[in-house]
Amino acid sequence: MPTQNGPPSGFPTPSAGQVQVLLLGTIHMETSRIDDVLDDPRQRQFEALADTLTAWNPDGVAVERSYDTREHVDRVYDEYRRGDRAYDAEEHIEPARKYVDDPTATCRNETVQVGFRLADRLDHEHVHCVDDLMPMDAHVDEELDDDSFASLVERGAATLPDSLVPERADWLPEWEARTVESFLRWFNQPERLLTGDENHYLAAFGGFEERYGGAKLLTGLYERNLRMAENIWRAATDDDLDRVLLVVGQAHVHLLRHMLGTMPGTCPVSPVSVLEA
Repeated sequence: MPTQNGPPSGFPTPSAGQVQVLLLGTIHMETSRIDDVLDDPRQRQFEALADTLTAWNPDGVAVERSYDTREHVDRVYDEYRRGDRAYDAEEHIEPARKYVDDPTATCRNETVQVGFRLADRLDHEHVHCVDDLMPMDAHVDEELDDDSFASLVERGAATLPDSLVPERADWLPEWEARTVESFLRWFNQPERLLTGDENHYLAAFGGFEERYGGAKLLTGLYERNLRMAENIWRAATDDDLDRVLLVVGQAHVHLLRHMLGTMPGTCPVSPVSVLEA
């Protein structure tokens, strides 16, 4: 929760001249666990969220899409801006995420529903693609898929006493019970920002039999986030931005908070105090 006289725990106070980067951690909403994104009540909630985020007055909106896809992403964004596509309609768009092969999934994701909608509301000419979709096994000697990664997490958890294994709270009941804005405020509380990292560390230091296999896994995790931080910095300096709002999977927020808080020219900002309770 926000402290009485400053930003939420773990976030620094911006200094004059720093580029402020609001880290809006989200779920990936094209997941099959969510089927109400295009429904009227949710669409009204996304509009209300855009109202709230517009008040923060970002001069750049960044999304979790690879830098090398920026021309494709901007082309689709332009179609939404012109009204050729509608935020509340099921649109056929080339899937942008690995393991997603449904052409109707992309229109439901946070890049479109939050990032595009906000940039459109602010009349920005384009959105900034700041990701680099490195595979999580980029530096590991064996190929990992979701199942094998889950097995590494399970083996890693087995090396710890039960009292030290992190609990995995299910976010779906909170999504179903809350508005989009209230959910994102809940999801970005400081105590929830370690969930994704904890899984990677369990897999890294308890799952691999080979020495340094875990270090190689974490190297890929950190390198991807470092590349994201660099792309954010380049977008801000190239376009002379002062306030960037990044729509990103919540698992990235903890590392980006550290990286952007360490780089002298940037300051990470929590969305908790911006969003309505």
